[in-house]
Amino acid sequence: MSPSTYRFLVAVHLIVSVAWLGIVAAKLVLGIAAVSSVATVVAMARFTAMDVLNIAFRPLAVATVVTGVALSLGTKWGLLRHYWVATKLALTVGVIGTAVLLADRLAQAAQAATGTTRGSAGAVAGGDPILDLATAPTTLLLGLSVAHLAMLVLATVLSVYKPWGKTRLGRWPTELPAPRGSLDVGGAERPSRGASSLVP
Repeated sequence: MSPSTYRFLVAVHLIVSVAWLGIVAAKLVLGIAAVSSVATVVAMARFTAMDVLNIAFRPLAVATVVTGVALSLGTKWGLLRHYWVATKLALTVGVIGTAVLLADRLAQAAQAATGTTRGSAGAVAGGDPILDLATAPTTLLLGLSVAHLAMLVLATVLSVYKPWGKTRLGRWPTELPAPRGSLDVGGAERPSRGASSLVP
C-alpha cells in the first residue's frame, strides 16, 4: 500500500468511525430523553428521531468496516494476525448485527408502547412490574444503545493502545527454516546442527 493511499484510508476511517460513534451516542441521548419525557407526543417524537438516525447509521457502519479491513490487509497488522484487530473487528460486526436484527424493531415497538398509558400497559401485561419494566421495548432499546456505545468506545481504545500481541495465526512462521545440509551463498554446503564446526 502506497503512503498516499494509506493516509487517505486512515483519514476516511477516522471520519466515518467518529461519525458512527456520534450517531450511536446521539441515539442514546434521544432514548434517555424520550423515556424521561412526560408528554407522550414529545416521547414519540424522540423515538422517531432515533429511528431516523438509522439512515446514517448503516452507511457509516459499512464504511467503517470496509476502510478498517482495507487498512488491516494493507499494513503489517493484518486482519487476524493481532488480537486487538480481531477483537475490534468482532466488536464492530457485533454492533452492526445487533442493530440490524433488533434496533429497528425495538424503536418501532417503543413508539407503539409510548402511545399507551402506563396503567393500561400494566393491565395488559398483568405481571410483575419489575419484569414488565425489564422486558419493555424502551428499556431494551436503551440497553442496546448503551451496549453499542460501550462496544465502539472499546474498539476505539483498542485502536490507540493495540494490546495483547499476536494471535496464533500471526505467530505462524512466514519463512520455512533452511534444510540441513543446504548450500550457502558461496556454494559451500552448510554443516548440519550435529556436525562439528572445528576444522582439523
